[in-house]
Amino acid sequence: MENKLKDAVEENGDLKAAIWNLEAEGNASQHDVETMEETIHFISKRMDLQDETIKNLECQLAAQRAKENQLIEENLQLNENLENSAAQNAALLEEFITLRNNDMNNEMTHRKLHELMSEAVQTLLFIS
Repeated sequence: MENKLKDAVEENGDLKAAIWNLEAEGNASQHDVETMEETIHFISKRMDLQDETIKNLECQLAAQRAKENQLIEENLQLNENLENSAAQNAALLEEFITLRNNDMNNEMTHRKLHELMSEAVQTLLFIS
């Protein structure tokens, strides 16, 4: 009976040690679960921040593309204005050349007329 009692006490000690080990393993597992939950929470927050960053970058890209399109439109308008100005300059140059030719013709006509008038005056003076 003493042996049985010793065996029972020994078995009881073994069971207590096993329970203590199981409790320690349970506590460690619980700690692991809590650590994983914290990690998941951290990763989730980080993904939310990354999503927000991606959205901000997409908005910036859209704004940049809109600005680029606006600059392209402005450039096209400036090119059209430049072409119009070049055409106007060519027309003005042509008009200037025509006016200059007219001035030269007028000057020549004026000289010729002056010559003719001088001759007419001399003829009149000679006749009288």
